[in-house]
Amino acid sequence: MKIFVYLFILSSISGFAKTFKARVIDDITKKPITNAKIIIEKKDTIFTNEDGFFEFQSELDLVHLDAQKLSYKLAHYDISLKDIGDFFIIPLHPLNFHLHNIIVTGNRKHSVLDSFILSSYQLDNKDINSNLQVSFGESLQSLKGVDIRSMGSAPTRPIFRGLSNDRLKINTDGFLNIDLSASSPDHNVAIDPQSIKEAKILRGPKTLKFSSSSSAGIIDLVKDDIPLHKIDDYHLEVKNFYHSNNTGFMNYIESSVNVDDLFNIKGKASFINSNDIQTPVQSLTNTAINSKNFSFGFGRENKENEFGGVYEYYENNFGIPPGPLGMHPSGVNIEMFRHNFKFVYNYHFHNNNYIKDMSINYLYNYLFHEEFESTGIVGARYIIENNLLRLDFEGENIIYSDKTDFGINFSDNFFDAGAAVRTPEVRDFDFAIYFIQSYQGDKVDLDVAFRNENKFYNPIKDVSVPRDSEFLKRAFSTKTLSISNIYKDFENIKIGSILSYDERIPTLEELYSLGPHLASYSFDIGNQDLSIEQSVNSELFASHIFKVSKVNIENSINLYNYYFFNFITPRNTGEMDLIRTRLPIFENQGMKANLSGFEYQITASYDKFHFKNLVQYTHGINLDDNIPLPMIAPLKNILEFKYKTQQYDIAIITEFANTQNRIDKFETITENYTLFNIKSNYYFYLFGFQNQLVFNIRNIFNSTYRNHLSRIKDIMPEPGRNVSIGINNYF
Repeated sequence: MKIFVYLFILSSISGFAKTFKARVIDDITKKPITNAKIIIEKKDTIFTNEDGFFEFQSELDLVHLDAQKLSYKLAHYDISLKDIGDFFIIPLHPLNFHLHNIIVTGNRKHSVLDSFILSSYQLDNKDINSNLQVSFGESLQSLKGVDIRSMGSAPTRPIFRGLSNDRLKINTDGFLNIDLSASSPDHNVAIDPQSIKEAKILRGPKTLKFSSSSSAGIIDLVKDDIPLHKIDDYHLEVKNFYHSNNTGFMNYIESSVNVDDLFNIKGKASFINSNDIQTPVQSLTNTAINSKNFSFGFGRENKENEFGGVYEYYENNFGIPPGPLGMHPSGVNIEMFRHNFKFVYNYHFHNNNYIKDMSINYLYNYLFHEEFESTGIVGARYIIENNLLRLDFEGENIIYSDKTDFGINFSDNFFDAGAAVRTPEVRDFDFAIYFIQSYQGDKVDLDVAFRNENKFYNPIKDVSVPRDSEFLKRAFSTKTLSISNIYKDFENIKIGSILSYDERIPTLEELYSLGPHLASYSFDIGNQDLSIEQSVNSELFASHIFKVSKVNIENSINLYNYYFFNFITPRNTGEMDLIRTRLPIFENQGMKANLSGFEYQITASYDKFHFKNLVQYTHGINLDDNIPLPMIAPLKNILEFKYKTQQYDIAIITEFANTQNRIDKFETITENYTLFNIKSNYYFYLFGFQNQLVFNIRNIFNSTYRNHLSRIKDIMPEPGRNVSIGINNYF
C-alpha cells in the first residue's frame, strides 16, 4: 500500500519546473542514508549523496517516488508538490525479519509471506516511544492480539491469544530473555522498555529456531545492544518521560562511536522511579518501582565476518500490593538483579553456492531474586544461572529452496530456591536442532520447519525441601512441525495459513514446584507425572486492500484454533495451606483444552485522516470438565481516529472490553468497561536529526474499571487518569 506524504507549505509553487531537495534518513537512527536509489515517476533514477541529499526538478502537482536501499524496506511515496516547500524528508525503515545479527549479503529478498505474517503485529521505534510506560507489559499493550497480565505496576507480562508463560517466549536481539516472569504473575520481565527499538510477534515456522511451542509465537525485540556494523560518526540518544498517575520518571541515554576504524562501542544507561499507582478509588499500596539498567557493547565488522558482545546489568526493586482475605496487609517487597553477557560471531561464505552465513551466539545469564515480608524476613529466594550456545547457518539452493535456516542449540541451566520455598535445586541440560525451508514462487510462498528438542532434569534434594519428599529425574524429547503459506496471485488480496503440530516440555516449576509464591498469594504444587504438552494448531489469514474514491482501505482477518491434547496450567484446588502460609493451593494439571478466536482489523486513510478498528477475541475451554479455561481476556474492541501530518499526529482512541463471565472455578466475573485515551506526537528537526515529543492521556475520564487478567482485580481497580509527557532527542 502506498504511503501518502503531505508536508506543510513552506513556499509557493510556480507553474514551471521547479527544483526540489530532499533527504533520505534511517527511520530509527535518524541518520542520513548514502547511495539510496530514488526512482522518479517510474523512469528517472538518481542516488543520494554522502549526506543523504538528492535534488530533482518537476512541474507536476503530484510526483511518485520509489526509494530503496539494501537492507531497508522498499518505500513508495506520492508527494503533493503543490502543498510542500522545496525541501522534505524521506524516511526508510530497516529490515528486521531475521532474529539474529547476520547481515544480508547479495540480493536475497524477503518473502511476501514473511512480510504478511509480521504486518500489523509489530511496533516500530516511534510506536515504542509513543507507548512507553514504567512497566514492560504496558509498553507493549498496543500490539495486536496482546492482553496484559498484571499484579500491580512492575510485574506485567504480555499474553497472546490466551497463551502466556513458557509458551510465549521473549527474545532480545535474537537471544532468549531468561528471567522468572513466566513462572509466576508476581515476577517481572527483566527488560527496561526504554531500551527497545522495535517489537514484533513472530509466528509460524520461523519460531522453531528458538522454541518448540509455535502456537503462541515469540515476542521478538530489537535493542541493538551489540554494534556489529561500522558507525560512521558519534551518535547520542536521550529520552525523558514523566507519568502523572504514579509520579513516574523515566530517563534513558545511549551513545555509540567508532574508535579509530577498529571497533564500535555503545553504552546505555536507564532509570525508572515511580510511586504508588493511583486508582479512581484510592492509592494502590506498595506498587512503587525503582529500577536501573546499564549495558556496554562492542563490535567490529570485516569483509568476511563480524563479531561483538555486550555486558548488561539490570536491577529492579518493586512492591506487590496487599493480597485478598487479609494476606500480607502491607504487601510484599521484591528485590532482584540480573547480569548477562552476550557474544556474537558471524561469518559470510561469499563463494559458497549453498551455505551463505554462519553465526555463533553465546549467552551467560545470572539472576538473583528475593521476596521480603513487611517485617523484613526473606520469604522466598530464587537463583538461576544459564549458559546458552547456538550455532546457526543460512543457505540457499538446498533441496531446491530459496532460503534455508538450520542450526543447533545447547543450554545448561541451574535453578535454586530457598527461604520458605521448598522447590528442590534443579540442573537441566537442553539440546535442540532445527531446520527451516523457504520457497518463493510466482503465486505461492511456502515455509516448512522442523525442530527436535531434548531436555534432561536432574533435581537435587537439598536442606530446603521436606525430608519425606521424593523428586524424580525426568527426560523428554519433542518433535515440532510447522508449515505456512500465502497465495499472492490476486492483485490486492492475500490469503494464507499456518499449520503446526507442537510438543512442549514441562518447565521445572510445573514439575517440581513446592511452596509459596508469597507475592502472588498462592501455594504452588508441581506435578512430576506431567507428560509432554501436545497441540495441533491452525491459523487462516486474509487481507484485502482497495480504494473507494480517494479513501484507501485495508481489511484483514486472522482466525485461529489451538487444540491441546494435554494443556498444562495451574488451577486453584479450593484448598488452603493451613500449616504455614494460609495461602490457596494451586496445582499444575494437564487437561484437554481448546482455544479459538480471531483478530479483525480495518484501516482507512484519506489525506491526513486515518481510522483503525481492531476487534480481538479468544474463547478457551477445558474439554475435560466442559468449563472455561482460566485467565482468558474478554472480547476487546479498539477504535482509533488519527489526524497525521509529517510534523505531528494526534489520535483519539476508544477501548471497549466486554464482560467476562466465562470463568473457571474460583474465578470471578469481570464487568465490561469503556476507556477514552489521547495519543499525540510532534516531530521536529535539530542538527539534522528528527526528534519526537510525546503527549498522551490514558483513561481521560478517570473511569473505574478492572482487568480480568489482574491477580488483584477483586481488591482494587486499574489505574486512573494518567498524563504522559516525553521527549526523545537524537544527536
